[in-house]
Amino acid sequence: MQSVELPCQTASAAHLSAEELEKQRRKQKRKEFLAGIRDSLGSVVHQMAFSPAEAAIACGRSPTWCYRRIYDGTFRVISVGGRLMIPRDEIERFIARADKYDPQGKGKNGGDGRGSD
Repeated sequence: MQSVELPCQTASAAHLSAEELEKQRRKQKRKEFLAGIRDSLGSVVHQMAFSPAEAAIACGRSPTWCYRRIYDGTFRVISVGGRLMIPRDEIERFIARADKYDPQGKGKNGGDGRGSD
């Protein structure tokens, strides 16, 4: 009787590939969601309030960035029917407070970030 060698596949390897597949699926779904919001931003020119994802894209950032600004108090939000909305004037206020870009950085020694010690 001949013995047939089967490829050895551990449970953790199978689990890892399932995790990777789920991660790819979530990543694709998120990409499609953000593409949809980007496509619809042209129609929100006169919109008075934005969802966190819409506000983030309007600022050129990710939804996670926007939620962090909400939780740290940078953006004041309103709740409309249990849904967070960021008023347009909050986004305008945030952008108006932005510092002018300084290509030299914060350090006085050529922008390398080190002090003059």
